[in-house]
Amino acid sequence: MSPSSRSRSCPRPQTIQVSISLGLARREASHQHFDALLSLADTALYAAKSGGRNRICYSHQQQIRHLGIPA
Repeated sequence: MSPSSRSRSCPRPQTIQVSISLGLARREASHQHFDALLSLADTALYAAKSGGRNRICYSHQQQIRHLGIPA
């Protein structure tokens, strides 16, 4: 398609629905390897996913805390 044959009008704006679940972990002195931190973040992520859409969970001191649902 040549540039002159393309439509020059802008497409209409569209709304896209997005959801996200986050799992967070904080590095502690006891974490000797990155894999330990990644495992905690992964556990927090699965807790967020099991709670529904748009959840954030935080792994801290071997506990999972739900940080609520963003507005």
